[in-house]
Amino acid sequence: MTLDAAAPSRPLPGNRSSLCSVLLWMASDTFRWLESGYRSPPAPNEESFTDMNMRHFREFLDRRVKVIQFDKSAERVNGADWEMWIHNRSHGIGLRIQAKKADRYGRYLFEHAVKKQRAYQCDQLIQHAAAVQCMPLYLLYNHWAWDGGEQDKAANAGLLCGHVAQDGSHHGCSLVSAHDVQAELYRRQQYQNIRHKRLWQSSLPWNRVLCDERLPHTRRGGEEVLRSIFTAVQHLDGSGRAAVAGALPSQRRVRANGRTFSSARDAATSQKSVGGESRGERSDPSRRVTPSHMRWGEEAFAQVPYEDTSEAADAVLHEGPQVLPGHVRALLDAHELEPPPPPVPTRCTILYDVSDDDRNEPPSDFLGCVRP
Repeated sequence: MTLDAAAPSRPLPGNRSSLCSVLLWMASDTFRWLESGYRSPPAPNEESFTDMNMRHFREFLDRRVKVIQFDKSAERVNGADWEMWIHNRSHGIGLRIQAKKADRYGRYLFEHAVKKQRAYQCDQLIQHAAAVQCMPLYLLYNHWAWDGGEQDKAANAGLLCGHVAQDGSHHGCSLVSAHDVQAELYRRQQYQNIRHKRLWQSSLPWNRVLCDERLPHTRRGGEEVLRSIFTAVQHLDGSGRAAVAGALPSQRRVRANGRTFSSARDAATSQKSVGGESRGERSDPSRRVTPSHMRWGEEAFAQVPYEDTSEAADAVLHEGPQVLPGHVRALLDAHELEPPPPPVPTRCTILYDVSDDDRNEPPSDFLGCVRP
């Protein structure tokens, strides 16, 4: 696709831009940078994009954002580029995010295994997200635009904002549930190809999911902003779980009591199930098998003592913006240069405040993502 002057303009530092407008510009910048990299190699890697994104968050979101960076080696151990919390200082929504760059043909390297843990990176992302009360998501870096797919469904349901780039470059950064990826990895183990097109069509532009737009004449408070973001993220997560249920053999989709499995890992919990009838026994963590059939040895949980997290994951999905967990409250109170260690290592934690007070209000002539 040919890009033109319809791309979003760069935010101005100190101008108190909305999160949505910053994410929209970052997506467009990613789109152009990646497209240019494939035309004139080498293309930037995921780490380059992630480091640049961290800088932009600090530069454009001013006092409303706190960016805390940790040891970069942590991401290689646990499979998450960063953790992001959108909050109002008492409640919030947590996202555990792993970035993946599309190659020149629109494919992503999802079959990455964490060798020491003998597990797919995707499986670890889901496990660790539940451990810190987050939703597991992939951030896709793309260099093309598309119509239809999950984006149209979510927009028609009123779950997404209407802020898009006229040239389609808002597709440069899109979010997809880690469960969607897990479902495709399960198909791959059944000797079927990963449907990369289905994955990017299932993703949603990140600015449209995380929009914090506030219009002066139809005011949305921080609580309403938080609730609308939660609903959009909930839609992503639910869509991914449905994909997992659809990928599993029918006899493994439902427990004996008829409840749908909450995740692919949950579906594989009891290896003693026969013909869809479970004896109600739980397997030892070292014998647990993911849909990708890779075994979870004890070392897979070196960063987090194993526990059945399916109920915790369901609570994150269904109960709305939650009371901020202790590790997030500790980070809010800490200095960025001397943060307490996170419960599950990650490269970076971003805390974005949508509270209702003068410190975080946009100027009266600023219409959220739309400049007069």
